[in-house]
Amino acid sequence: MNNGKSLNKAIFLIISSVVLLIFIWFVLPDNMKIFGLKLRKYDFKDLSVESKNNNENIGGKNYKFDFYRDFSTDNKSSLIKFFNSLINNEHVTNKVRIAYFGDSEIEGDLICDDLRKTFQTTFGGRGIGYLGINPPDAQARRSIRHNFSNWSESKLFSSKETSYNRCLNGVTYFANIFSNVSYEILDTSYYFNTLKLFYGNAKKGSNVNIISSGNYYNENLEVNINLINQLLFDFKKPVNNVRLDFSEYACEVYGVSLESNTGIYLDNFPYRSHSGMGFRDISPDALKTYDSLLNYKLIFLHFGVNALSKERNDFSFYATGQIEAINHLKKYFPDASFIFIGTGDKSSNVDGIMKTDPKIPELINTQISIAELTKIGFINLYKVMGGENSMLDWVKRGLASKDHVHFTREGGKVIASFIYETIMANYYQYLATLKNN
Repeated sequence: MNNGKSLNKAIFLIISSVVLLIFIWFVLPDNMKIFGLKLRKYDFKDLSVESKNNNENIGGKNYKFDFYRDFSTDNKSSLIKFFNSLINNEHVTNKVRIAYFGDSEIEGDLICDDLRKTFQTTFGGRGIGYLGINPPDAQARRSIRHNFSNWSESKLFSSKETSYNRCLNGVTYFANIFSNVSYEILDTSYYFNTLKLFYGNAKKGSNVNIISSGNYYNENLEVNINLINQLLFDFKKPVNNVRLDFSEYACEVYGVSLESNTGIYLDNFPYRSHSGMGFRDISPDALKTYDSLLNYKLIFLHFGVNALSKERNDFSFYATGQIEAINHLKKYFPDASFIFIGTGDKSSNVDGIMKTDPKIPELINTQISIAELTKIGFINLYKVMGGENSMLDWVKRGLASKDHVHFTREGGKVIASFIYETIMANYYQYLATLKNN
């Protein structure tokens, strides 16, 4: 009898303890410490968790990984160049620069804004980075007020003029006597003290007036010194606004960068309706110049949804073009690590029911193969979202828009958080490996 009572008492204590732990888990405040350990309340709505079928057979080839896969073949992380730059940044006063290329899913600085702030909080840096002159998403950014007037432009992927293939953001802007552009920073974490202007084909006598908080400065533009020239202007203190007024003598303008002296900078490059293949058309000399001026250490390529079409059942053409584009960038940005972010879930009307586009699995399989053949990292955004039909849930929860393609700002935060945590987990693992060797 005593043994039975003891057993019942033990079972009761175990059950009570489990219930108590579950209760504490749900009600404890964020960052509560118990016995010196910091605990975090788990959010069961967090989408950065495993999908139900992590080893699903995507598009015919069974890639057994969950959310991130490093396809480097030399027993070293494909992110090692970026990791080493982070280590050096902790000991040397310098900058670490990231480029995030994508389609319209990153317009308005979506994903990038949150990712940039998180990196800058960890590693330092202040400034929004590279900006176009009159991009279609200028009014969509929340951290900056962007105005411009009297510009003409030529888009890289729609122009037959090969002389305009120098623009990293896909557009060459043409200035004249009435051309101007202004930026007002609305987020104090993005105040800057340095302006960089990227330009070319300046005529003799070309100059630009730089205006900030009532202060006027006039700078001459070099005449055809390099394929792409950089005007560097130091305000000597943090500022939150700048206006550029151009002279009567025309020049080509490729963009500006607002930054400070040290830390991490992440440049947002949205290419609306683009599949990612067109980077092979950017001039090698232009890419070499950008590499010397910007020196990217990590490049994200977030494309895919624009490769889908009702007429296309074979993605071999897309694969060939994307591989050529990635290898083109790798060749001329030799010091950069690369991560290919695959397409997320996308809903289509299939027989009157909204569900995952039937071509998504084959597209993802193709993208994984592209990452494998180019030996770079791959983030499976489809699985991060939750897999098949997850877009329906994202729309319902306000994480994606009702077009069942694009993310909302809240959805962008979730994706940015996952990307950051994935990179940092691999970074700390790399640091541990160095320490043990």
